[in-house]
Amino acid sequence: MNKKVKPQFSKVLFWDVNSEAIDYDKQIEFVLERVFLKGTEDDERAALEYYGFNKIKKTAMRLTYLDKATLAYLSAVLNVKQRKFKCYKNVQLVNPFGIPY
Repeated sequence: MNKKVKPQFSKVLFWDVNSEAIDYDKQIEFVLERVFLKGTEDDERAALEYYGFNKIKKTAMRLTYLDKATLAYLSAVLNVKQRKFKCYKNVQLVNPFGIPY
């Protein structure tokens, strides 16, 4: 069985954890959140090569946090309405004072 080669991401993405210990398949949400919030185009390409478009799309829609700009970007790139993302739904559950309903 061929083992997938780990993607080569920017070192700064995982500055606070041991990047060698990351399980890129089990921790996909953690990895993609970092890639899309703080990564470069090269990081995005590496993620695309490793995971594939469909897996990235499915996972991105499950992420619990994306800033507004990243959400808009992913919505356009993945061709999915923002309201379909879990992080969009989570924002709707918080009132203007930041207190959950």
